[in-house]
Amino acid sequence: MALHEFGGGWTEIKLGLLQRYLEAWLNVMRNQTFDLIYVDAFAGSGKCSLKGSDGEVDGSALRALSLGGFDRYYFFERDKGRAQELRNLCSDPRYSTKTIIVEEGDGNSLVQKLLSGQDWSATRAVLFLDPYGMEVAWDTLKAISHTQAIDLWYLFSISGLFRNAALQYSAVDKGKEAILTRALGTDEWKHALYTQHPQSGLFDAEPNMERTMEVNDLELYVKGRLGDIFPLVLEPKRLVNKKNAPLFSLFFAVSNPSVRAQGIAKNIADHLLHKLK
Repeated sequence: MALHEFGGGWTEIKLGLLQRYLEAWLNVMRNQTFDLIYVDAFAGSGKCSLKGSDGEVDGSALRALSLGGFDRYYFFERDKGRAQELRNLCSDPRYSTKTIIVEEGDGNSLVQKLLSGQDWSATRAVLFLDPYGMEVAWDTLKAISHTQAIDLWYLFSISGLFRNAALQYSAVDKGKEAILTRALGTDEWKHALYTQHPQSGLFDAEPNMERTMEVNDLELYVKGRLGDIFPLVLEPKRLVNKKNAPLFSLFFAVSNPSVRAQGIAKNIADHLLHKLK
């Protein structure tokens, strides 16, 4: 098996946070009558070798399986080879009593299809979005929020936002515009992220627009966008590389409008995100 190599120290942080949340969430839900499901939209091969390390670690899918407690597990992976490697791992006798669905294809399409076919009055779920870049479509996030039954962990590529939202708006080509609009759900980012440079002339045919937002402001903008569709969005956990350069912002959002449900989820997630080192 060709081991999936990616990430670094931040990978262990995100996986550890997810695993600990799942443990606490399952403990709260174990005496409930809901059908419990776990959804991993960019599941990978199940294991990975961190860059610069000789060892391997279990990915999010295997960590969720190891906990038990869910009635069904849905693992989506675009890459054919990785999807098959994940199927092989899931066929281990240890998981023979679990209902596991591994599907190969686009995570956005598969998540939206799954969510549209569920009875959410009788179901609760935790969903993990861990794309390689800015692949998550806003329509997918809206579909998650509309269930009013899902707790979401979303690894947002803040470095991808930096790359696509270039410092000078003139450097944002049509491809980058499409990526940003798809990920943020609006083209209003052009006005939110960019302002006219003071040295631009009043009668310039193409005023020099410049991005004034840095990491903190960009995270706040993304949080605000998520807050437009989710009733609860926590401050993200910023994940950085060895040089302390921002890579990702790990967001936690709750789609359930119940104040009680939000309070329980917030207590767990907030503790994990901001009080544990």
